[in-house]
Amino acid sequence: MRAVLRYVLAFVVSLHGLIYLVTPVSSLSSTVFAGWKGTSALLGSLITGDALKWLTTGLWLIAGAGIVCACVAFVLMSRFPHLWRPVAIGATLVGMLSFIIFWDGQATEFVNQGGIGMVLSAMILVGALTFPRFVAPSGDKHATD
Repeated sequence: MRAVLRYVLAFVVSLHGLIYLVTPVSSLSSTVFAGWKGTSALLGSLITGDALKWLTTGLWLIAGAGIVCACVAFVLMSRFPHLWRPVAIGATLVGMLSFIIFWDGQATEFVNQGGIGMVLSAMILVGALTFPRFVAPSGDKHATD
């Protein structure tokens, strides 16, 4: 893969990670929590209200940091050829889990409560799982990824 394409792809994907990171401290959180009932469709009354908000926020931060780290590892693939995939897979699974745990089951709030982010994370996960092997740039000693 050409370096420029790798940089562009990493930049675009890292934006998704940055959204996870800034949501808790920005006006995006008011959008996410605006129509939320305070419960989880999956967890029911097991964890609700502020405890569920804190759990979700923690998962967002882990997912965001993981996605950004995966993008850095992707750009630096010649130095760390086998690092980006497991980090990307783990981070996207955490991001998807955050939505699955948080969503209160209201179909009308699917987008506001992070449904698009879950779909993007799923797309990144599929990409990480299916990305083809290729020859590392600059004649690096690690011939394939």
